[in-house]
Amino acid sequence: MMPRTAHTGKAAAMTLPKGAKRAALPQALSPQLATLVDKPPADNGQWQYEVKFK
Repeated sequence: MMPRTAHTGKAAAMTLPKGAKRAALPQALSPQLATLVDKPPADNGQWQYEVKFK
């Protein structure tokens, strides 16, 4: 949900991060399904945690 301005109730303009390109949203999103494994990835410097629901 976009933040709204107090005086107009309209959506506030958002600033894109440097290098980001504005694009339309896709019609549908496919979920990324988790795979149960015995240990975290070998490169744990880039990995913090992953919640897996059964």
